[in-house]
Parts: sequence; structure tokens; C-alpha cells
Amino acid sequence: MGKLELGGKPIDSSDAVAEIIAECGAQQFEFLEIAAEHASLAPSLKGDHKDSFDRMLTAQAARQGLRLVSADAVFDRFVPRIDRFWPGSPAVPGAPGQARLKKRPPKAVKKARS
Repeated sequence: MGKLELGGKPIDSSDAVAEIIAECGAQQFEFLEIAAEHASLAPSLKGDHKDSFDRMLTAQAARQGLRLVSADAVFDRFVPRIDRFWPGSPAVPGAPGQARLKKRPPKAVKKARS
């Protein structure tokens, strides 16, 4: 769709995607296949967000007990709740990963306490 960039370069070709896949493999990322159990949960998630890819990611995280790393707070509105992590995101009641995040005090306040 032309929306994605990595390191300031657009991801706009199969070569760019192949480069990303190779780098993921080099960093020992594990690729998660879409399974029937994921597909069966995706349409029944409660929430107003209709994007089918986001629903599938949520279903995968829920079924596999995985943490979803995303800046998009739309994932916090799905039920069942999943563990979404993004540094600096506000805590969301009932979202396991977000509840563990703590805001650091501003540096000026932190120095004053020392």
C-alpha cells in the first residue's frame, strides 16, 4: 500500500520485503503461521475495530499467549484482552502488559530527588 518505511526507505518491492525477511531470520525471529485456531477466533473478537489483519494479529496473540508489540492502541479495545507492549504507552486497565509499565519522572524531578 506504500505506507511502510524502514530506516527512511519505503518498503515498496518484493526485494525490500525479502531483505526484511532475511534480517528477521538473521536475528532469529520466529515466524508465526496463521492456523485454523487463529482464524476461528478473529471474527468473534469483541470490539468495534473491523480491520481483518489487526483481528488476526489479536487472535494469534490471544491463542498463543504472546505479547503483541504495537504502538496502535486499537488492540487494547479487543476482548479478550491481549498483552500489548509499546514503550511509553499509557497503561490500560485489564491489559496485562500495559499494567506493568511505569512512567519515569521527568529528569528535572529525578535529579531533585537525588
